[in-house]
Amino acid sequence: MGLFALAIAFILFAKRIKSSGEIKFLVIGGFFCYILFALILNAYSEVMLGWEYGVPGADMAAHLDGAIAIGNGTSIFDLYQVSSRFQLQFSNIGYILYAYFLAIVSFMPVIFSIRFSLFIFYTIQCMVAIVACLNIAEFVSSERVKQKKVVFIMLISCIAIPQMAAVLMRDIWVLFFISLLMEKINQEERKNRIQCIAIILLVAILRSYSLVITVPLYIFYGLKEKKIGIISSAVIAAIFFVGAGIINQLAAWMNILWQYDFNFQIVDILSFFFFTNIN
Repeated sequence: MGLFALAIAFILFAKRIKSSGEIKFLVIGGFFCYILFALILNAYSEVMLGWEYGVPGADMAAHLDGAIAIGNGTSIFDLYQVSSRFQLQFSNIGYILYAYFLAIVSFMPVIFSIRFSLFIFYTIQCMVAIVACLNIAEFVSSERVKQKKVVFIMLISCIAIPQMAAVLMRDIWVLFFISLLMEKINQEERKNRIQCIAIILLVAILRSYSLVITVPLYIFYGLKEKKIGIISSAVIAAIFFVGAGIINQLAAWMNILWQYDFNFQIVDILSFFFFTNIN
């Protein structure tokens, strides 16, 4: 399945490159830089840091172990034995989906070796990362080629993006689907509105707090309700600043185990902003 998935990804990626117009060579260059980065990062992680297959412990290792277990025939009902994050509950759906996707691409079956199978997966994620940057750049400036080029270069140069693509993190897919929402958001057809809502729900499953971005974004640009979009952004920001109790109650209802304990201190925030301590 991995080679088939890679072939489909390459076809879609090539189609997206073709539609990028004047910056297509920049897009291709960015992709090869991401591939090189992924090779170096994973080799360094395995050789210098001693992480098996270049995969760090905790979250990423759990994704890998879950995918290997799925590839070996473990059912979704028994997957919790690998890690508690795979227990069948709403807050874990994102983890389970990512593990299954990794298993389908890299372990059904393993191609040559686990390292090679993982690299196929990282290659797909690198394509996804580049497309995400391109979507966002076109959303910011679809008409002005020079400005689109500048935004695209700024995005692909942000080290967090290739790093997310080169490891086992769901976050690169969150970024991709948010960028896909940006691509669909200004289209008037009814089917695109349905697609936008589906994308918002999918991203929320992957990362619940993505609603902080996606909902105001859709209201502001998709529904053309700028005032409501601004108000919703302010309300969500206020809840995150001073509504720890509300967030923890919602988390408890959704069986999410973490606690949000942000302590809003305007003086400390301003002090950190203007006098950042980097020691």
